[in-house]
Amino acid sequence: MSIKLLSLAAGAIMYAIFMIALFPAPIAYKWLAPNSIELSGVQGRLWSGGATTGFLGDMEVKNIHWEFVPLDLFVGRITGKVNMLLGDGFVDTKASATFNSLTLQELRATFDLQVLENFIPIGATQGKVFAQIEHLVIEKGWPIKIIGELRLMELMVAPFVPSSAALIPIGSFRLAFLDNSKPGGTIEHLNGPLETNGNIELRSNRVYDIKIFVKALPDASQELLQGLELMTGEPNNLGFRAFNLTGSL
Repeated sequence: MSIKLLSLAAGAIMYAIFMIALFPAPIAYKWLAPNSIELSGVQGRLWSGGATTGFLGDMEVKNIHWEFVPLDLFVGRITGKVNMLLGDGFVDTKASATFNSLTLQELRATFDLQVLENFIPIGATQGKVFAQIEHLVIEKGWPIKIIGELRLMELMVAPFVPSSAALIPIGSFRLAFLDNSKPGGTIEHLNGPLETNGNIELRSNRVYDIKIFVKALPDASQELLQGLELMTGEPNNLGFRAFNLTGSL
């Protein structure tokens, strides 16, 4: 290929990058956004813009802002940074998307647990989520790799006995995902009336498996003690009761 043709090709590529970078975000949203994403107040450019509000499925987000790298489009992916408000909290992450996967890095987030009620079966459980995820890969809507931690703070669950009305405090817990070879992690007690340790496994067939051992501490309420007796087996010689939960999403 001659130098002239190389120069023309380079110029065409640079022009394409320039046009993509300056393409209006409102028009791009109308043309490209999937039905599962609804945005309003879209402004800026395709690769540097934002929206005032949006819905990701049934989850509402606000003050959305993105900064993407136009050049990465030519290697089949979209890469950049995204931040938004989620309820009274926030999400801030680096993101890279291809046709069949989504990779999040350096994700920092905090929000009310109830925000996730349409995605995971949490029932009436309340609390706060603090996330520090260094690496997360999602394929077909399911995590296949995860490194980082989640802190579930000041959790309160529905009463185990129907006659009780108030939510029952069970404390705060840490979920640590340290092994990049499989999507799973450990569960440990941070504070509250339940001493806890266990594991969570996320299988490739969209099944989650939680196995934990719990022991009521001296400050556990009578309602919590009754719930443990109803939902677990007999305690072992150290006073821990086994609790297993398996389901699919």
